Amino acid sequence: MSREFCVNHETMRKLVVEDLGMKSYKRKNVHHLNDSIRRKRLERCIQLKARFAPGTEDQILFSDEKLFTVEEASNRQNDVYLLLEVRISQIASSTLIESRSLFF
Repeated sequence: MSREFCVNHETMRKLVVEDLGMKSYKRKNVHHLNDSIRRKRLERCIQLKARFAPGTEDQILFSDEKLFTVEEASNRQNDVYLLLEVRISQIASSTLIESRSLFF
């Protein structure tokens, strides 16, 4: 951002962080879980636990299957948002914005 405005890096940092009181955040991908999916997962876990007798856990075979979805391409290193304050309730369920240091 300092290059765009032809300003010293430290001057831009002071303007954004100290004067405007903004903080840098970046997007973080999270699972798309809603209440019905959580309930279904809990039911399946209870069924799995009931299906296997105690002491037979070491005989369970797990696979590395994963559900893939088509998502927009983004570079987490470059996608930075300057915001005054972020509350979890304001963030879409598909993404979580985490704090990070923009200026070194």
